[in-house]
Amino acid sequence: QVLGVDPGLALLLGHYLQFADYGFLASQVDLLQDRRKLKISREDTEEFANLMARDFEMLAERYYLDLAGDVRVRVAQDKVVVTFPISKQL
Repeated sequence: QVLGVDPGLALLLGHYLQFADYGFLASQVDLLQDRRKLKISREDTEEFANLMARDFEMLAERYYLDLAGDVRVRVAQDKVVVTFPISKQL
């Protein structure tokens, strides 16, 4: 074993490095990188958006704001983005 690496994995990595040396692969692959994506169900996204709209009232009262549309929740690779379309009270 090389540095505690499984022999099968070492063989696979050896083949990868040979291909990389010949230019078959444009970039190296980080085997330790977490490639899982966050997925939230539509029901949970809608419920979360409703909770955020309700809790927005605290800001609305203090800063004379109104929601100008539906709260939108978007799931990105490493974050959850909540958008509050607003209008200012006169």
